[in-house]
Amino acid sequence: MATTTALAPVQQKFLSVKNMIDARAGELAKAMPRGVDDKRLLRIVMTELRKTPKLLDCDAASLMGAIGHVSQLGLEVGGLLGHAYLIPYGRECQLVIGYKGLIELARRSGQIKSIEARCVFEGDDFHYSYGMSPTLTHTPKGETDAARLTHAYAIAHFKEGGFQMEVMLRSQIEKIKSEALKKANGRKTPWETHEEEMWRKTPLRRLSKMLPMSAEAQRAIEAEETAERTGTVVRDDYGAFAAVTGEEVEQKGALDRVVEEAKRA
Repeated sequence: MATTTALAPVQQKFLSVKNMIDARAGELAKAMPRGVDDKRLLRIVMTELRKTPKLLDCDAASLMGAIGHVSQLGLEVGGLLGHAYLIPYGRECQLVIGYKGLIELARRSGQIKSIEARCVFEGDDFHYSYGMSPTLTHTPKGETDAARLTHAYAIAHFKEGGFQMEVMLRSQIEKIKSEALKKANGRKTPWETHEEEMWRKTPLRRLSKMLPMSAEAQRAIEAEETAERTGTVVRDDYGAFAAVTGEEVEQKGALDRVVEEAKRA
């Protein structure tokens, strides 16, 4: 009986979020990029909420704003693709785009022929140069120990010719990692759980600023960088979700009321 009572508020909060999403499913679907399976995307969002109950403790407006934003981008959260993640920062929900998601967003522009992000380890044959004729060559030698990472890079080739590349040294990446861990104040971060992916993502994120991407994608990248740098989640004030529904989710939202009612019960 005690276990059932303890789980009840979580179940109620989950149903509250599900009802909010179901009520706006049509508007969310209209905001998604053409070709995206809206029903599949929203099912995956609900799966992530079940897997990460701490998301249900986020402020309703923050959570729904992140869901609205990921819907606009048409990226799958969590799962096998790992396009994006919904991360709870206390009462705030932060949308974090993975390196696979950044690659997907760049490809959608129709101007990218190919794009990749890779890590370099000690012992690899790696050479690069900038200037009038940039070059980069990389032959891996089989090392995979994250402690022996030396560089990470991203390259995008354009369909009309030419390419853009970004190479980062270990010292540059470690500085960004250190700042992110410090500002996290003990919260688990992708740097601890998916370090190699974050190494790939860091130069790719820099490169993305020079690639053709939607305004929504650029806003998500900027918000994530701000959260890493300052430890503060930036709310999308001209809200992805508000733009989709034509309404704001009230600050003292449905999730908060469920918690208060459960305490009184």
